[in-house]
Amino acid sequence: MTEIVLPEATLSQLVSAGKPVAIVDSSGRAVGTFVPRAMNLDVFYRGVKSPLSAEERQRLIEEEGPTARPLSEFWERMQAKYPDAYEPGFWDEMKKKSSH
Repeated sequence: MTEIVLPEATLSQLVSAGKPVAIVDSSGRAVGTFVPRAMNLDVFYRGVKSPLSAEERQRLIEEEGPTARPLSEFWERMQAKYPDAYEPGFWDEMKKKSSH
């Protein structure tokens, strides 16, 4: 992942918000979101309902078996599917991080 060093004042503003912050350009166009590392990301998923019923999830497990795979395998599949989606080295970096 590419890193950008921010001026201390900007970094202080982002971190002190204590919640996700929209990053916008000078025209107000959203270009991304900053999420503080210390924030509990589980909050994003509270109250989210699965599009599948409990019965459908159980049926899929029974028919297909467990589908959990190592994260490194996931990255390999994503690289095969989207080989040119990111800058050189991205996929290798993701696979390396997931192997720890």
